[in-house]
This record gives sequence, C-alpha cells and structure tokens, in this order.
Amino acid sequence: VLGFKKVFNFMKNGKLFGAYFKVGQNSFLEIFANDNPRNIKPVISHLCFETDDIRALREQLQKDIECTEIKTGADKTYQFWIKDPDGVGIEFHQYTKNSAQFSGEDVEVDWD
Repeated sequence: VLGFKKVFNFMKNGKLFGAYFKVGQNSFLEIFANDNPRNIKPVISHLCFETDDIRALREQLQKDIECTEIKTGADKTYQFWIKDPDGVGIEFHQYTKNSAQFSGEDVEVDWD
C-alpha cells in the first residue's frame, strides 16, 4: 500500500483479515477487511497511539476517562482502550520485545 512495507498479516479463522504496514521508524498503519456487508463506506474504526509507559498513562487518563484494563493484544503488545465522545475507539499501546511489529509474525485475531 503506497509503497509501505508489510510487516505482518492479521488472520481470522485462518483467513487474511488485515495487515500491518511500516510507514516510519516505529510508525505503522493497520488495514482491515470490512466484513460488515451493510457498511459500504470506508470507516475509521479506531486510532492508536504508542506510549513508552502504558501503566502511567492509563493511571493519568483514568482520573477523568473510563479506560479498559491493560491487556496483551493478539500482536503481543500491551494495550488499553477509551472511547471518544462519538464512540470511536482510541487504543493506547506499548510494544514488548515479542511484539509482532518487530517479529513480523502473522497474528491470529480472537475478536470480531
């Protein structure tokens, strides 16, 4: 896509569901298939921001905003989520030494 290097694929039930592309030193673009036949327009399903201290960030945001718990995502990266006022998901993540963004290993997702 646009000359970006594909880093890994997202697989769902053994089929290609999306891909991760490197767009800078540690900047990536996620693209997923639109598997909702009623949704024919392109949609931004969420934004994601990297942090180097996910626990401190969550602690700070939790003072004013409802946050999910921190978990390890399918890509082996720590993450938590909030929603903007329109309900769009905002993900915050922190890479680990095993993150697929660095290993290049395909990821089998377990979410819809």
